[in-house]
Amino acid sequence: MILTVAAFKMLALTCGPSVHVETLASVARAESSFNSLAIGDNTAGRSYAPASVEQAIQTANALIARGHSLDLGLMQINTKNLRGLRMSVADAFDACKSMAGGARVLVEGYRPAGSEDNQATLLRALSHYNTGNQQRGFTNGYVRRVQYAAQQVVPAIRLGGSPVVVTGPEGGEGAVIVQPPAPPPAPPSWDMYASARYRRDNGDVVAVQPQAQPQQSPQALTPAGSAGPAPVMLQAAPAGSPASGM
Repeated sequence: MILTVAAFKMLALTCGPSVHVETLASVARAESSFNSLAIGDNTAGRSYAPASVEQAIQTANALIARGHSLDLGLMQINTKNLRGLRMSVADAFDACKSMAGGARVLVEGYRPAGSEDNQATLLRALSHYNTGNQQRGFTNGYVRRVQYAAQQVVPAIRLGGSPVVVTGPEGGEGAVIVQPPAPPPAPPSWDMYASARYRRDNGDVVAVQPQAQPQQSPQALTPAGSAGPAPVMLQAAPAGSPASGM
């Protein structure tokens, strides 16, 4: 089932309150295009779009039995993370439970380093969400993809006219300068499902226009269990015509 942006935001306020709703929506768009039944098969390199929850569960269980690594549901929770999140395969296809699990993974990866800009910390959390590592998500293009998704479906998080510096694990060596993201490259033509989704995301639909935001921006993620500022939004890609690839 594909959720509308409005439906997603209403659920997110209850199901994933520790992450800013627009940041969570950007991840969901990049991961599943808001399809709560999406299955990504990392082992076979293909995607599935089941027609029902029952079919999604059956397909996922069959692939897991064959040893496949899968990303499941709205937030594309990886099967290796289900146990740690206390989620079942069926839970992964429940939109609210998927948001809660995805928000928890993001919060676990949100580790402020001293006086580091909160956007840089958030970008490292996104890298961790995708790879389990706070740097590899930059090199594989995932962070850029989520930033671009932010421009497409939600009001601009913090317009990305300037690069963001993301420090290494201890704020020293390994700093990465993240330029405002370009659109992701098109998938191979033989992958009809991914190609259709790419056309929908980047060419065949009208992007939601950014709305003016207050000058004071809220904080991005609030570590679980801590009292602090309200969660903040991610930095979106700059507005403009998407390129066709890299």
